Amino acid sequence: AGQLYKDVAVSKNKKAKQRLWDRGYRQCHWCQKPLCKETATVDHLIARADGGITTDGNIVISCQKCNGERASFANLKQMYLTLSKRLEKLEARML
Repeated sequence: AGQLYKDVAVSKNKKAKQRLWDRGYRQCHWCQKPLCKETATVDHLIARADGGITTDGNIVISCQKCNGERASFANLKQMYLTLSKRLEKLEARML
């Protein structure tokens, strides 16, 4: 089931990238770097991990570097939240 979901997500992103490309979006939304279609990526403004979906209002074209940096930041944010919750539980036990 996991691979099927992944295949559907990839298919949706390809179609979304084509729609954005056809509308003239050909530079990274974040750094404004000109892109070629092969290296452009679809970036979700609200990450899928945070409940964002692949709709025209929630996606932009970005370079691989900016998309990767945003993903790294989202991972760090999630780790921080997880560690904060664990710390709260530990502090509550100590009282």
